[in-house]
Amino acid sequence: MKRLILITHDTLADAYLETLHNFIADTSFIRCIGVDARASLEAVQKKLLEEWNENDTFLVLSELSIASSTKVAVNAAKGRPNMYVISGLNMLMLIQFALQPLEADMEAYIKRITADAQADIRYWKQ
Repeated sequence: MKRLILITHDTLADAYLETLHNFIADTSFIRCIGVDARASLEAVQKKLLEEWNENDTFLVLSELSIASSTKVAVNAAKGRPNMYVISGLNMLMLIQFALQPLEADMEAYIKRITADAQADIRYWKQ
């Protein structure tokens, strides 16, 4: 089974999940972890690992590659071949990871979805 974990600063993950409800009804496979300045990184990693199990595929989505939340997720994923950490979270990425079924080739699956999310970043000049 696919599981998504959104790990972001403060309540951003919750806002993403609330917005996602406009696109899909069942979000029971998604969990949010908010990291604030008062949280210890050990406590955040413990919370993340409480969600993990050996049987499901975990996609951990974070908003910034340089953020401590991403570093915690990368550290937690070590030795867990069924946990994938992807940074640069945006709404299109979340929608696609939520809706697209898992594929046997996880690297191609992740690259395709992140490429689509990157392609959605545009610049318009008037």
